[in-house]
Amino acid sequence: MEALLITRQDLVKYTATNGNVDTDNFIQWIKVSQDIHIQNYLGTNLFNKLKADVLNTISGTGVPTTTSLTAGGTGYTNLTGIACTGGTGSGFGVDITTASNVVVSYVVSTPGTGYTVGDVLTIAAGGVNATITVNAIDEIQQPYLNLLNTYVKPALIHWAMVEYLPFSAYTIANKGVYKHSSENSTNAEVSEINMLISKQRDIAQNYTERMINHLIYHAGLYPEYVNNQNDNIFPDTNNYNIGWVL
Repeated sequence: MEALLITRQDLVKYTATNGNVDTDNFIQWIKVSQDIHIQNYLGTNLFNKLKADVLNTISGTGVPTTTSLTAGGTGYTNLTGIACTGGTGSGFGVDITTASNVVVSYVVSTPGTGYTVGDVLTIAAGGVNATITVNAIDEIQQPYLNLLNTYVKPALIHWAMVEYLPFSAYTIANKGVYKHSSENSTNAEVSEINMLISKQRDIAQNYTERMINHLIYHAGLYPEYVNNQNDNIFPDTNNYNIGWVL
């Protein structure tokens, strides 16, 4: 399953794209744009991290990613692979470390699925009164959620338009390439389409510049941004590519 970092609603809401446009006409250009433009500026590892987070959110698997010990209980001894009961999901298990028969720490042995934030899980051993609370599940966590919503999405929306506009007037079918026409409208001239592409590129580069500045200044928040290697794409920090002036 391919993760797209923006939705149809994003494109229609934040551009001049008509709400009647079929999704099949432009969805491929979202993928092209994020693979070419967004990956170029995020680098492969951070790009893949965001895509994985989006997929996990869509699938709604409810895997706990952050939990905390909220009651140490009584009557426990050091044990491994102990099941936890309660909550909305199943399969969460832990290895526990105790002191004076009280649970003092644990390591998740099996994360389980189907949980929601706030679930209180009971460690099913000892006095059955030690509890763990689910603080976060496999949703997009900060600071990645802020990166996606504030910086990546606005840039991607307009890069997608840059790639979509040259093909917007055409359909490729078995019998050839067709240009759309309507009795109540006039097709835009090539020069007009190029003007729209240029305007969308300007907007996309503006948002991209903001994204680059954020990533450089806050690089420590995103270890994936600086950990590319081998054949990965390394983040490009040059947003405006200006050719030779002769």
